[in-house]
This record gives sequence, C-alpha cells and structure tokens, in this order.
Amino acid sequence: FQNNKTFFFIFQQVNFYHDHTKLILCTQQDEYLLTYINEERTSTTFQLSTLLGTGCTADLRSRLEYALNMLLQRCN
Repeated sequence: FQNNKTFFFIFQQVNFYHDHTKLILCTQQDEYLLTYINEERTSTTFQLSTLLGTGCTADLRSRLEYALNMLLQRCN
C-alpha cells in the first residue's frame, strides 16, 4: 500500500518519504517491539507495553497516529 507520504510493506514497516524516517513493528518472545529510525538514521527500539506506560515523544506519536490512520483507512 502506498500513498504520497508513506509506503506500507506488509503492514510491518512504515517508511516516511519526506524525511526517510521509519517505523518497524515486530514480535519477539510474545512481546511487540517498535523500532523508530529517525532523520539522523539513529534507531531506537521500544517495547510497546513500555510505550503505553511511559508515552513517547510528540514526533514519534504523530508518526504512529498517521500510520494507524492509514491502516484504518485501508481496512475500511
């Protein structure tokens, strides 16, 4: 699935074309992990359960919200 801002690859990776950042979702031993690669190509991996408790930066949150909205549109 592709639009003018992002590219979804089997709904596990989201690439943001305008700044080349990425969100990557995977599982490891029954835990969901999210890796965020920022504009400087620095990657940070979070347990989703930890993000739910501690929150995240506004930058990461906006990308997650955008990805969720794109997925929801795709499902409808």
